Amino acid sequence: MLALIATTAPAPLGALEVEMSEPAIERALRLARFPASDADRARFHRNYIVPIGGPTANGVRLESIEIITEFRRMELIAEAHARINDMFGRSSLTAPRRELTPWRGKVYVAAQVSLAGNAIAVPPIRAALDTLPPLGPAEVRDIYSENSVVGAIVAVPFESRAVAQTVRIVTVTTGRSVLGQARIDFRIID
Repeated sequence: MLALIATTAPAPLGALEVEMSEPAIERALRLARFPASDADRARFHRNYIVPIGGPTANGVRLESIEIITEFRRMELIAEAHARINDMFGRSSLTAPRRELTPWRGKVYVAAQVSLAGNAIAVPPIRAALDTLPPLGPAEVRDIYSENSVVGAIVAVPFESRAVAQTVRIVTVTTGRSVLGQARIDFRIID
């Protein structure tokens, strides 16, 4: 199963931001705040999420593949600050630059999986971006409903320079089973 992230918003200014410039940070901050609407933000995020809903294998089902670039990470950070209505990034870009530091130079591929049937734990999940080596181990966050694990988000970091201006295939597997794939066009996302 292949999916394509297509843009419905106006063409981005510079495609994948490899190095977040001050104008790029300011643009992400503006998107996260009023007067940008919730509909504007939903339209923006939709370009980074590929719904899969694939078959079940080894007790798990791939629900979606999500791409988190530096630009999108900055926008997500700014959204969190906008929800608490603080002054983040309003007087200078020092705090936004500092909060973005752990994610500099990285693009994350995140796979959201749900448990199926009587599975009680999420098995090892691998998200690969073509043959690129990951920059580090996967970050796994379990999803709970009441006291039970019902799924997980597995996020794998890759070098942003290696994916900039390319089209890549994301493949999500568990064991030897392919849960799903998506074709990602990094030329059309920030």
